[in-house]
Amino acid sequence: MQHLSHELKAAGRDARLFLAFNLLAFIAWGVFQLVFNLYLRALGLNEDAMGIFAAGQTLGMAAAGAALGSLFERQGMWRCLVGGVILFALSGFALAFVEFFPAIVAFGVLTGIGIAAPFTATMPFIMEAVAVDRRQLISTIAFALLGLSMTLGSLLGGLLPDLLAAEPVAEYRWTLVAGVAAAACSLVPLMLMSPERRHAHARGRSTRSSEGSPEAVAQGRKDGALFVAVAAMFALGFGALLPFYNVYLASLGSSARTIGLIYAVAGLCQAAVGLCAPPIIRRFGTLGVTAGLRLAPLPLFALLVFMPGVGLATLAYIVRAALYGPTIPAESGFIAEILPASVRSHVFGLRVTSWNIAWAAGSVAAGWLIVRAGYPPVIVIFIVAMVVANVIYVLYVRRHPLVISGEMRGVLPTNPPAR
Repeated sequence: MQHLSHELKAAGRDARLFLAFNLLAFIAWGVFQLVFNLYLRALGLNEDAMGIFAAGQTLGMAAAGAALGSLFERQGMWRCLVGGVILFALSGFALAFVEFFPAIVAFGVLTGIGIAAPFTATMPFIMEAVAVDRRQLISTIAFALLGLSMTLGSLLGGLLPDLLAAEPVAEYRWTLVAGVAAAACSLVPLMLMSPERRHAHARGRSTRSSEGSPEAVAQGRKDGALFVAVAAMFALGFGALLPFYNVYLASLGSSARTIGLIYAVAGLCQAAVGLCAPPIIRRFGTLGVTAGLRLAPLPLFALLVFMPGVGLATLAYIVRAALYGPTIPAESGFIAEILPASVRSHVFGLRVTSWNIAWAAGSVAAGWLIVRAGYPPVIVIFIVAMVVANVIYVLYVRRHPLVISGEMRGVLPTNPPAR
């Protein structure tokens, strides 16, 4: 603990404030993920409408992601983060009160645009503001706090409706408002950052002296295209299943409070495993650990196709969240280090874009499919997408010139010392 405190102090005040921002900024997103489909159901809408809303929201994130790389460079990450939080808070507040479905979709698009900046900025901010030797620790904590923030949102979304004890629409409405208020508080650590950080523009730093060569830039563009495509494949699977998972649990007999507790436990497990993962990743390599953790929960989902039940569905969700969590900072850190600084922010922005376009496509298709064929087909889509994305990612990274040459260390397992 003393070592961690020392490392956090050495990382700098702005880095610590950014961690506080990550803890607060995604509470509302956790509330929305848990409650909003149940709110739509209380309004009398079904999975078709839920899929359309999810598609609109994620397409808003996609459009913002495509522009954020350039905006980070021209306006700076700080301004983009402040603007994103304000837009998300205002549109989220409006979303809690409108009942006309086209208006719901429109405000959903605006919330997607607003939340895109916090999601996109995490790794570029760390690359810019944190020294090389502390990036892995800070990124691990940042993504763990992001997950913990969504966990707090899940707890709020699960417990507050019961405490309000009103009609379902009103319960969910004021729960959404509470989440938005919590997210608005994330502006406080942003306002406390140093003037240098508030006026900084995304430049990025790298430990590789060769990254400015034409060959390195060409390789970076090739890498970026692959990372964008793989993100889309993962998102297609996640988008087919996760937006409807709370409704799926409800269809199996879980109450909103129980679903909130399930999501909260999943988030806590994700944060705990994420904080414990760095030593394992250093020993066994980023590539094998990330691929293995992503594939490990799939047998549980395969069983769920043939033996649906609330216990198995709960276990599958918690295991997936816990094991997938550590892969995010590990993969993001690898991508940030391997890409030239000149394309880094753009690639992270395009990954958000591809992720959300594919998520939207998966959500719309899955919503249509669930209404007509139930949940087993979308679980199969999730499994197949995860397997295909992992195979492509592993085969590409293993053959990367920087990995083969040994310049990018920590990607493959560390060999034990010879006896």
